[in-house]
Amino acid sequence: MTKLERVQAAIRRQPTDRTPYAFWRHFPDVDRNAAALAQSTLRFHERYDSDFLKVTPHGGYAVEDWGCVEGTESGPMAIVPARGTA
Repeated sequence: MTKLERVQAAIRRQPTDRTPYAFWRHFPDVDRNAAALAQSTLRFHERYDSDFLKVTPHGGYAVEDWGCVEGTESGPMAIVPARGTA
């Protein structure tokens, strides 16, 4: 059974040779460069042979349009309001 057949069968609640699986992670060192993120993601999924893949863009992409900018430190203050918006 191919990965696609396995996932499609599971979605249809049909028998599979095994349970489809996937797991993912973020790549903060390269996630602002599309080519580097794609390469890191593919390498990760090839290594663990998962059945499907999830692309994980940088963590702050969802709030940038609201005027937030990411800081260089980690922790609860890593995303702070942009100047003039607070």
